[in-house]
Amino acid sequence: MYGGGDYVEHSQKKARVFREFLDFITVRTAFGGLLAVWTVFLPLLNNSFQVLPLKEYGVDNGVFDILTPTWITVITTTITLVALLSIFAMRASFCGFGKRDARRKALISISISIAMLALYTVAHQIYQEYAYFSLGVVHHSLQQLYFELPLLILYATFFSHLTQTSMLLAIIRFYKKVKCDA
Repeated sequence: MYGGGDYVEHSQKKARVFREFLDFITVRTAFGGLLAVWTVFLPLLNNSFQVLPLKEYGVDNGVFDILTPTWITVITTTITLVALLSIFAMRASFCGFGKRDARRKALISISISIAMLALYTVAHQIYQEYAYFSLGVVHHSLQQLYFELPLLILYATFFSHLTQTSMLLAIIRFYKKVKCDA
């Protein structure tokens, strides 16, 4: 348990981090920070607008039966939020010479994101046309998880790396305008 002074110091540190996060997403990097936070909610928008195929089995050639589109969206949004917060927690390591590392990581992350998008689209198309019927998978059986879990992983990886890329780019811009504490 915290002593009186320790508790106050801990509370002040939390308040500083929260203020810095608000500065990050609003004032200092207006577009970059907001874009990074906005990408967390892209899975929710996709669930509404269906840019990437994410439909239930039996509805418009959907392939998801056990993992519903709603669950996939919740899981993916949670993962992207964790990606955003973890990059923000490591923000000090990207200060100074770490900006070069952040650029490299952003390039790797966007490459992974594009690859996962392509793989998801191809895998979804293959599952939609061939997987269930040719392998004799019964509707509402646990065998469908063998097909749905890889799609979930590809889908979540695409969105989390997209969020990671935008967050890294926003942090680079943030440290152009803010002096490093180190």
